[in-house]
Amino acid sequence: MLKNPTYSGISTEFCNSCRAIAGRGHWTLWGVPNCGKGQPEPVMGTGHGTSPARFANVKIGGGYAE
Repeated sequence: MLKNPTYSGISTEFCNSCRAIAGRGHWTLWGVPNCGKGQPEPVMGTGHGTSPARFANVKIGGGYAE
């Protein structure tokens, strides 16, 4: 398992490489408590929910020059 990976590729190839998605019990809402816009900053959740997933043949770690 990788935490905070970077990945690169073609969207359709990436989506088609998905081999498994964890069940509802692993679903988590990720995001931040505000959208960072406006004065004063409004308090509203922004983000999306996801479960851990397994992918095959995806290039990882190549998103940034080292």
